[in-house]
Amino acid sequence: MTSTIGTPSQDIVDNKIMSDLNTVCEKMDIIEGLLRPGGGNPVPSVRKDATVMSLIGFLEACAPRMVQLVEAAAQGFVSEPVLVKCLEVNDRLTKVMTDIDTVALTETPATTTVAAAPQPDVAEDLLFAESSTTCAPVAGKSGDLFDTEPLGGAPAPGVPASMSDDAFDSFFNERANAPS
Repeated sequence: MTSTIGTPSQDIVDNKIMSDLNTVCEKMDIIEGLLRPGGGNPVPSVRKDATVMSLIGFLEACAPRMVQLVEAAAQGFVSEPVLVKCLEVNDRLTKVMTDIDTVALTETPATTTVAAAPQPDVAEDLLFAESSTTCAPVAGKSGDLFDTEPLGGAPAPGVPASMSDDAFDSFFNERANAPS
């Protein structure tokens, strides 16, 4: 005579596993709702929002357990409907974790934005027009805007004053025009 005392029945095991799988699904629903808020609401930070971080921690802890559960279910320790549900939840968990990784990789710190900074007028800047936000270039020896000295005509620091731009230009031109 065999005793069934102390061994749970298959229904109790299946119900417990289904309850756990439903909890994992609820957490995935919550995190998906937070990551895709819609309606113009901002996505909370995956790295800074405490609620999101706790949900991610829960789901990360579930991932290896889901693998073990799928392996046990595949060996026949649970009923076929529970096996199917395990596979579905495991697939969805994998996709959700991939989505979380994608959001984490594409998340940028938005402490300051470029749009908030005043932008100079690009057309004025390109045309070298004088305005309150741009400086007029200092003309070089020939007065051409593109022939300017880096320090307004003064020699560059660390370069002997005897070495002029003409010497460099002729040295450079000799090397650039030399036959190969």
